[in-house]
Amino acid sequence: KSNNNNNSVNIKQQSNNSLFPDIVTWMALLKGCRVNNDVESAHKIYQKILLLGYRNASLYLVLYNIYASSGWFQQSETVLNECKKLFLKKISNSSYIEVNSQLHCFVAGDQTHSKINEIKKELEKLYSEIKVLGYNPNHIYSLNDSENFEKKIDSKQNEAFLLSHSEKLALGFGLISTPKNSRIAIAKDLRICVDCHEMMKFASKARNRKIDLRDNNRWHHFDESGKCSCNGIF
Repeated sequence: KSNNNNNSVNIKQQSNNSLFPDIVTWMALLKGCRVNNDVESAHKIYQKILLLGYRNASLYLVLYNIYASSGWFQQSETVLNECKKLFLKKISNSSYIEVNSQLHCFVAGDQTHSKINEIKKELEKLYSEIKVLGYNPNHIYSLNDSENFEKKIDSKQNEAFLLSHSEKLALGFGLISTPKNSRIAIAKDLRICVDCHEMMKFASKARNRKIDLRDNNRWHHFDESGKCSCNGIF
């Protein structure tokens, strides 16, 4: 994938010559369009994927976010309805963190952890700190979790949903459970969303901590300056 839209299109054109025929590559190209906000190429790639007979909730979720973030609201609504019609469910969105040799698991919207109230307070405090540094919540990705995907939510609910993403809850627990300035390591079973990635960058800078996050695609190493090892390509 590349931040250069022309490169993305060139790769797509090469794939027409069967250099990249498999579904894994098509999905990687689609996610690349999300990074580049290249909605027209995304739509064409989506049609190619459908021709392969591939139907998966992740496909519709990625495409929904591309359409919605680009202002293609009619198309995003169509994708949402198609997902409902096919009764697709996204796999569990869980994040894990180990503290004192004990593994803690969080799911999106989790209310079951014994320290959930302290976690929420810590995240609200962190939000206030990083907004001063320039963090701007990306409300498009409040719909990135399966239980929120089919809901119509207003602007007041958006930030609450964003705050309840599983990797954010794991981060909040890490912040209240480990020594200051120590490294925090989180594992996630799905790809990190754009907003959570942005928040991790600001959190590492605000709290002067290294944050290592492994999603289902790659490692993300956030340093104290607020930079990530992926350089924004994920």
